Amino acid sequence: MVEPAELDFEAGQWISVPFGPKIVRAWSMLSSPIRRRTITLAVDVAPGGMGSQWLRALKPGDPVEFKGPTGGFTFNRADPRRAVFVAEEIGIVPVRSILAAPILPEDVAEAVLFLASDRSAKTTGCTITVDGGVKDAFPR
Repeated sequence: MVEPAELDFEAGQWISVPFGPKIVRAWSMLSSPIRRRTITLAVDVAPGGMGSQWLRALKPGDPVEFKGPTGGFTFNRADPRRAVFVAEEIGIVPVRSILAAPILPEDVAEAVLFLASDRSAKTTGCTITVDGGVKDAFPR
């Protein structure tokens, strides 16, 4: 990415790419939100489609302007409710992005601080899952 050098977004969001005077396509981001210098897009390719032809004509290094990120289909890991995601076809892209989003340091900071402190000295014989709530959000 050139401008901006980094893109601040949440897993599940998308960008809109104008490639004609009044023609815009929305493409979902597969990228991890912590890799802010590069974005990976999921594009539904349609043979003969205007957007697909435009995309295929791009060469490495060609500038691409876009707007966004946009979209509120994001997941709040702090939400105590159990999550269920159902999707098909291109709708799987934001779900995949959400499920692949890594645990951020702030998701596990309190547990790490406790385990590194004297308060945990008598914590023995137990398993403590430090995963930012992922296990509770996505039980097996």
